[in-house]
Amino acid sequence: MPAGVTVVGIPAKVAVPRSKNQEFRAYGTPTVEAPDPVARAIDGLMDQVSRLQARIDQLETQAAGRNGADALPGSSLTEPIAPPSPPQNG
Repeated sequence: MPAGVTVVGIPAKVAVPRSKNQEFRAYGTPTVEAPDPVARAIDGLMDQVSRLQARIDQLETQAAGRNGADALPGSSLTEPIAPPSPPQNG
């Protein structure tokens, strides 16, 4: 074997080195930018929350119109929700 050459296997075969500018690519991974599945799931959930919030706002407006009130107390998701009171032993 020539000096400075790497060989592998039985029988020995010369291993061809990768060029310095070639990136490592793991087997089975896409070679192009793939969208992050977690980010896609979160985006989908955020879209669903936005649609549900719009629907809640629409229903609150309809209910307020029927009741003659400006808004239903405690029904808005933007209002803070009081934590439940702890159980009392007695």
